[in-house]
Amino acid sequence: MFSLNKHIVNIIIVLSALFIIVTALRSTGLYEGMDNISEDTLNDAYVLGKSGIQPWGKNEGFHDDNAKWIWSNSSGRNIANERYRPVTFIYKWHNYTNKNVEGTINVIADNVAYIYVNDEFIGEQYAGWGSKGGLVNVNLKPGLNKFTITVLNANGEGAGLLATVINDKKDILFSTGEGWKYYMPNEEYIFIGPSTSNLKPVTLPRKNMKVSAIPINFQQSQLPDTFDLSVTDNKLYVKRSDKETGWEQQLVLKVIDDEESMNKKKDEINNSFLNE
Repeated sequence: MFSLNKHIVNIIIVLSALFIIVTALRSTGLYEGMDNISEDTLNDAYVLGKSGIQPWGKNEGFHDDNAKWIWSNSSGRNIANERYRPVTFIYKWHNYTNKNVEGTINVIADNVAYIYVNDEFIGEQYAGWGSKGGLVNVNLKPGLNKFTITVLNANGEGAGLLATVINDKKDILFSTGEGWKYYMPNEEYIFIGPSTSNLKPVTLPRKNMKVSAIPINFQQSQLPDTFDLSVTDNKLYVKRSDKETGWEQQLVLKVIDDEESMNKKKDEINNSFLNE
């Protein structure tokens, strides 16, 4: 009985540590400061055009043909300058009823979108152009609701966000277009994506860059994957270290300027496990 109880305690400790690490990871990178973005740092999103425009084309099944593609500048339809920097789009919608509204957010992103409602992460969407895109359920509280969608452009050949929100009666509540704001942090991210093999080479924009091995995007699996990295000239080699397999998650890593500060951050996270 003592051995069994000790085993249960160990499981609880491990699960608590996993919760801490996921919380810690989500407080870095794409997830940092979503609820603390100053209004002074926001700019009007640039409207590229209605659903169906090139280069993305018609999206059969998307819920709003009048929704508009948006980006941080007019180059989104051609060559996006923000290839290695995330762009966060923000829209505030007021629920004037005195009850919660059940709805769905329909999203297409070039290339990756992380979706928040009232600063809570609710889902992610990868690409989707040429189709109806992704659907994520959302619950809208009475009063003001804030939609925050962070988009990461992976290849530089165009970038944009197309989204619409409908209620459970299929009424369109609002869509991307005029009135959306954007925020762009002074940070760089490298989109790695999934891999069928244990080692994946990725071309970097510059030689000898320093990249953090800690994933900044939300881990899709119950246990977070871990990685080892090496850089040769402008090639980054990403190797999964917890298993001799590939990975399914759309991996995103952060470019760092100071390796010592990143190691300090890792130590702080590790110490938090010990102090629990």
